[in-house]
Amino acid sequence: MRAARLVIAALPVLSVLGLADSARAQPHPIDPQPAIHVLHCPGQGLASIVESLGDIDGDGAADFAVSAPMDSFVRVYSGRTGSSLYDYQGFIDQLGRGLGGGGDLDRDGVPDFVLGAPFGLPDARVDAYSGADGSPLWSAIGTGWGFGSCCDIVSDVDGD
Repeated sequence: MRAARLVIAALPVLSVLGLADSARAQPHPIDPQPAIHVLHCPGQGLASIVESLGDIDGDGAADFAVSAPMDSFVRVYSGRTGSSLYDYQGFIDQLGRGLGGGGDLDRDGVPDFVLGAPFGLPDARVDAYSGADGSPLWSAIGTGWGFGSCCDIVSDVDGD
């Protein structure tokens, strides 16, 4: 397997990828200093999906995940240093086809994230992980292939 290279540039007022974070009601805090990271990762399909996760390592900069669904591989990076925080490897399930983050699912004050595996055997699934330590929080199993192709964390929509 050949190592892939990805360059991530973060600019002030913009998201980790240099794109407006318009999909979120509350944009993630961004370090006022520009950051450029050259990332070396295993896999052929690297950077099929890149998602800002919020500041999961507590250093004041938004962190991010990069997935290679064709390799069923996801790596979470520090937005400040570019160092690897967590790695996840699936098994021919296209882990990381769905990728979302930024919400605090376990209410520990640290943003968490979800990874979809839409071609899991025997079932497709979405797995939630703790941003604090990368450990699994829960899994949702879907019926049929495709469940988990798109996933994200949303805020409390009914205000309870």
